[in-house]
Amino acid sequence: MVWCLRWFHSEEQITAYQPFVEYFTKNLIKFLTPGNADVTNGENQPRAMVKQAVGGYIGKLSRIFDSYPYPVPSYRELMKMNEKPNGLGIHMQENLEAVLPYLLNKERNGLNQDVINAIGQENYDAMLSHEQVDSGIIATQFLSAIYASYSQRIWDANAMNDQNNPSQDTPLLELMTILGKMATQVTLTNFPDSPGSSHYWRQAIDEFLDLLDRAKEVKIGISEADYNFINGELQDAKTNIMDSDEPGADIVFAQQACAVVAKKFITAVNALPELTPPQVSFVTKLLRCIFGFFGKINESREEKSYETWIKLNKLAEDIQAKFPEQLSENGEVAPSQSAAPA
Repeated sequence: MVWCLRWFHSEEQITAYQPFVEYFTKNLIKFLTPGNADVTNGENQPRAMVKQAVGGYIGKLSRIFDSYPYPVPSYRELMKMNEKPNGLGIHMQENLEAVLPYLLNKERNGLNQDVINAIGQENYDAMLSHEQVDSGIIATQFLSAIYASYSQRIWDANAMNDQNNPSQDTPLLELMTILGKMATQVTLTNFPDSPGSSHYWRQAIDEFLDLLDRAKEVKIGISEADYNFINGELQDAKTNIMDSDEPGADIVFAQQACAVVAKKFITAVNALPELTPPQVSFVTKLLRCIFGFFGKINESREEKSYETWIKLNKLAEDIQAKFPEQLSENGEVAPSQSAAPA
């Protein structure tokens, strides 16, 4: 689960690289369409990647943008960006948010029809015919391809920069490594290493709304009043994220709402003398949400969120201590960072 901080200082935001966004969205369909004269006949040109994917090598789609000659930030811009906590992850989150409407369908669970038509409906159907391949897997490969190709474009644009000589420069190589790791982690609902964006906290809210529905089913002990309160808090936070014009305020609101809701759930679980198997599943997901969402706050080194994360992490650990055998049997993993952040 991932979120992307859209602000660090009010005067200096990390945003999408607009030349990339404009080029990528304007030329996407042309680039993917067979017979495009602007695409070289290199090994990883789109037609070759699609052909191999049709043959069963779906992972080849993660290189489908290798020869897409879009612009990327300069070496100096990238280094400045990377000085910020998780700056590159934030930048890529913003890039993806800007181009996804041109790549994915409205539900964000597959490619949109224009992209499918560009690579060929028959080719697409042939890919889907392979075992364990679905529309989401194909779309995820395209997202991975953005990270992989962005890394290559950065190298192409900056490796011969005589002034900075980044071909021998460790920071540039580190950026390449970060992007390469992101390419393997991205999913349709998870943009890696971006723990501060509205996208991340929309996902957190949805997870807690799902838990709220489960709570009724497994008889966790949420009163009707608490159910209505929790639902109202989460729905207000979700609306605030979608409508807010004030940078950062929407995310802070969502963090606070999720923290309040998590505490409500923990209180209800603490009141249980023992857990039924369905309740074990509920508590396991609750703990993973807390360790995941608020652990990411700690990873981002966002100072104002430390106290909330520490308290929630401690409460979640207390739940583990109360039901150790049942949660251990269910495969619940202890948080990787249980100590207060330094």
